[in-house]
Amino acid sequence: MFGLLPPISYWGWTRYFLPFDETTNAIIVMTLAICLGLLQSHPDVFLPPTLPMEHKIELYSDRVVTPDGVIPALVTVYHGRIQRIARMEKKPVRPKTTTTTDDDADGKKKLVDQGETFYDFTGKVIMPGLVDLHVHLNEPGRTEWEGVQSGTRSAAVGGVTMVVDMPLNSIPSTVDVKSFEAKLKSIRKPRGRMFVDVAFWGGLVPQNAHNASILEDLLAHGVVGLKAFMSPAGTEDFDQSSVKDIKAAAASLSKFNAPLMVHAELPSENDVVSTNGKDPRKYSTYMNSRPRKWEKDAIKELIDVAKTNKIPHIHIAHVSDADTLSAIKSAKDGGAKLTAETCPHYLYFNAESIPDGSTLHKCAPPIREEENRQRLWDGLLKDEALDMISSDHSPSPLDLKHVDSGDFIKAWGGISGLQLSLPLTWTKGKERGMTLSQFAELWSTTPARIAGLGSKGSISTGKDADFVVFDPDGTFVVNDEMNPIFHKHNKTAYDGQKLRGVIHATFLRGREIYAKDVKGVRWPAWGQVHLKK
Repeated sequence: MFGLLPPISYWGWTRYFLPFDETTNAIIVMTLAICLGLLQSHPDVFLPPTLPMEHKIELYSDRVVTPDGVIPALVTVYHGRIQRIARMEKKPVRPKTTTTTDDDADGKKKLVDQGETFYDFTGKVIMPGLVDLHVHLNEPGRTEWEGVQSGTRSAAVGGVTMVVDMPLNSIPSTVDVKSFEAKLKSIRKPRGRMFVDVAFWGGLVPQNAHNASILEDLLAHGVVGLKAFMSPAGTEDFDQSSVKDIKAAAASLSKFNAPLMVHAELPSENDVVSTNGKDPRKYSTYMNSRPRKWEKDAIKELIDVAKTNKIPHIHIAHVSDADTLSAIKSAKDGGAKLTAETCPHYLYFNAESIPDGSTLHKCAPPIREEENRQRLWDGLLKDEALDMISSDHSPSPLDLKHVDSGDFIKAWGGISGLQLSLPLTWTKGKERGMTLSQFAELWSTTPARIAGLGSKGSISTGKDADFVVFDPDGTFVVNDEMNPIFHKHNKTAYDGQKLRGVIHATFLRGREIYAKDVKGVRWPAWGQVHLKK
């Protein structure tokens, strides 16, 4: 290769603009040429991810979900931010100089004019991208369970534009600055693997709860808040916290105005239900081993802490027991700084319909009966005891789920559903009369507010241009040939279910990162790490 380069004597002309000898000048010029070539061929690697591919885009739909309601509108995006939302009853007529691409397989028209791109989504819904506060990406250390690439790819396909990663199930757990830096290093290198934006929870465990220096260093490095377990978490380096541990962290949380998310189950020796002699393949054997009392007792203790107002915000994770909703609502009405979430699997499934041996349905807390499911929906849409929904996407290899033996007691507890959150919620929510505005509030606006993600969560001027475009009347079957799952392990508890709400496109800061017509995500990956300031 180097034999093909001109001799050193050739480079004398470089002296007119470089003050070195011919050899040095030749090295400088060749290095610049190589860098320019790499920049041209691999812009995703060398350009900063804050620069949008397209200078300006416009999107039109007769149903754009905004804080002021669902309106026909033209949304203008400039440099990745929403610049303008113009109410418009009819889609705009483009100038004659505009060229129109052929209709793609999705029925979408894309018009291009001098650096501007126009998307016509008439008949579809444009909604803010989903913000999922409860995702286990499991990186570093357990990427055979998921990993940032497959996890964020499935998020993009599912219309989720921001995930907040849990501090456990990775190795090590994120409980101090050293472990957090290890996670950031793993996720950032190599570049180009993160399809949506990612923020992080730090872990609250007995080992750091009483050490303000450790907690405050972790919070200062940019986690959105802390996550604690009041029951065994199932991993060796993430011990369960007591109320005493939670109270000990109050000053550090207050200093950074950070929320505390809690897995609220509180087992005691008197409440442990033995599974000896019971059929481990029956779902009821597992469900009864984690009684409702565990949730009630844990939530009661958290409400008592919240009423003191010493912790700026307590967020109860994945509520499954509808019996707790009245206490949560009463505490909130009384001024307690408290919020609560539930998950799509609690809103979609019921215990009566889970087949024997179907360990893909195992999660903690467990899915409960149909009457309980109905009351959870009431808590979301009527009583407002529940504030939001998150996936609690908790994947694992199929051998850990014991799918062959169907043993619920031995199986890992966790349901994979990140990619399906939108259609799962819409399918059952529409049956209950859920509006598009409620949908956006539960999955985008409220989660962004709780996590302090100020640029996310709504279609508003100045916000990041994060959108999901979907057909609210379209249907599909989970995991058939036309609708594959992109999780690392693509077998889910929802396989074969017919769902409503077909996602046609996902936009991250004005870039189309997923399009149904190309049956996958668009490269390069353009996600960013979000660190709380």
